[in-house]
Amino acid sequence: MTKLLDSRPTLSPASSITQTAEGWIGVNPHGKAYTLGGAIALYALALETARTDDELRDRLRSDTGQEWTPADLDAARGQLATLGFLEHDAGSAASRKRRVRYVPPLTVQVTLANPERLFSLLQRSLQRVSGWTVFTVVATVVAAGLLAAVVNRDVVLSSVTHPLGLFEYVVLVVMLTAATALHEAGHAAALARLGGRPRRVGVMLFYLMPAFFCDVSDAWRVGDRRQRALVAASGVLVQVTLAGLAEMAALLPFGEAWTEVLAAFGAVSFLAALVNAIPFVKFDGYIALMALTNHNFLRRDAIAEGRRLFARSFLSRRVTYAFPEQRWMRWYGLGCILFPGYLVASAMWLWLGDLRAFGAVGGVIALVAVLAFVVAVGREVGRVLRTAVDAGMHVIGAGTAAVVLLGSVVAAGTLVTAPSVTVSGYVRDGQDVRLVLPIGADDDSVARPAHVVLRSNGLFLHDGDVEADLTSSTRFRSEDVPFAAVAPVRTSVVEVRGLSAPLEVTGQDAAVRDLDPAGQALVSGPPAPLWRVFWDGMF
Repeated sequence: MTKLLDSRPTLSPASSITQTAEGWIGVNPHGKAYTLGGAIALYALALETARTDDELRDRLRSDTGQEWTPADLDAARGQLATLGFLEHDAGSAASRKRRVRYVPPLTVQVTLANPERLFSLLQRSLQRVSGWTVFTVVATVVAAGLLAAVVNRDVVLSSVTHPLGLFEYVVLVVMLTAATALHEAGHAAALARLGGRPRRVGVMLFYLMPAFFCDVSDAWRVGDRRQRALVAASGVLVQVTLAGLAEMAALLPFGEAWTEVLAAFGAVSFLAALVNAIPFVKFDGYIALMALTNHNFLRRDAIAEGRRLFARSFLSRRVTYAFPEQRWMRWYGLGCILFPGYLVASAMWLWLGDLRAFGAVGGVIALVAVLAFVVAVGREVGRVLRTAVDAGMHVIGAGTAAVVLLGSVVAAGTLVTAPSVTVSGYVRDGQDVRLVLPIGADDDSVARPAHVVLRSNGLFLHDGDVEADLTSSTRFRSEDVPFAAVAPVRTSVVEVRGLSAPLEVTGQDAAVRDLDPAGQALVSGPPAPLWRVFWDGMF
């Protein structure tokens, strides 16, 4: 009697296995695409029709030309289960209906709609549009937008170095949200033009940051890797096109508020497009590079090569590379390790000072951010050490290297000194300028006398460096101050309670008159060890 498959593995209905000109492509229910070997792909397809072990082996013998043992079947099943293609592993009987999905390591997606039907209707129209026409229009708009930004550079710089009003911020947030939605629509349109089907659109928390998403994993069915890269890059093309249009519109006489918003939107969109195109993080630039190289786990494998480069250079020559013929991967992996750290460190450098102005609450947020960064760096160092140990380095040697590294960091933090800087605010009334301490601070938190630098408090940049002095006899008093003294928001409606003290500004009357009515103040203190400088910068 023919034995039925007892715990019959079933390919998830939300999975797809497709043969392209470059090989077999599989997309699991979570939208992750993989290049599959011919045997494993044929095994997956055979699961859809075979009801018994004998039928499965007969089908595979016919399709692959070789005998399949029970061990072979178990190995193939395990591989598909690991990649999430099987129904009982992916739980995908309801995966098409499930609106909320968790995608490791730290993304939660909420599906709002299925755009497949809409873009199917648009597909014929989209296919009539020439690719060269699209690139010509994008290049023309971007060039014109950059030229407009140069012509209008005073307004553009002012929009990101000086605070905007509440109305301007609301409009800017709405415009950036709409731009993000159009960015995702650009991916979907490019995929539809190439004959693919966008699957889901919705909102997500991407590393705790809200964003839109569009599932274009169907792009892996497109045979030409350059076309797959185009689908990944289309969102960036939409971003730079919108940025160029905004900078051109900022030259028109819409009024000061709208001009500022358009200029700021253009600057932020150009910057976002640039960041999105960087291939060292999991943004569109990386997906495009992954498509061009046809390497599914490019970043993962490259990071492992980068760790081997570190370990081989500083710990053990026994470490060998997994991809010795592809030297570029180890250097690319090094960039994938270092660049995210640079991005996070730059963001903390920009924003920790602003958080400091919100007193203990801002300090706690800053401390959590710094500790998370330190833990991430420590984990990466541990992985490099583990790479050396796995290659044959003695555990004692790895432990010694870890102790030396930790000791060097502690010694640098203790012995190296730097001027301490307290980020505060200021208010100006004519030529009268007063220092404003952060919310919750007391007057003992600032050493006197002290040197102070006054500058604007912008969206992400600052302007102006007016020097002032806080004398030893100065006394602080409590008063209501503009909100712009603690945050880059220009408003006369919101005020906060703070401690203020008069500053002495001599010989800079013109510079003082050019200062915003409220802004950021950097109070210099005596040199202190690095750990103390960082600590005082947060609390």
